[in-house]
Amino acid sequence: MGKIRLEWKEGSFWKYVDCNIQSTRNNNLMAKSGGVPYVFRDLKEGTAVVKLQEGKWIRVGRVTKYQTIFLGEGLSYEEANDKRFEENMVKKFEFPIMV
Repeated sequence: MGKIRLEWKEGSFWKYVDCNIQSTRNNNLMAKSGGVPYVFRDLKEGTAVVKLQEGKWIRVGRVTKYQTIFLGEGLSYEEANDKRFEENMVKKFEFPIMV
């Protein structure tokens, strides 16, 4: 069906693993890494990603606009890079106000 990247941050380091996408019986999508299935409905930005933990489904991440799965809170690697790029562009073109 295709591949998707799972990414997460450990301390100050970014880690990732590429996984195959599979369909589930309920027409959801699943990516399995290290024996842990991560389930999501579609590849639209913001779609919740859940996993089964102690018999309960818990939200562990989301699908990003780059169609990767970011495990955790905050910005994914690509989103953080986009933000830094935008901030640097603003700084580059700022002019001091002359009074």
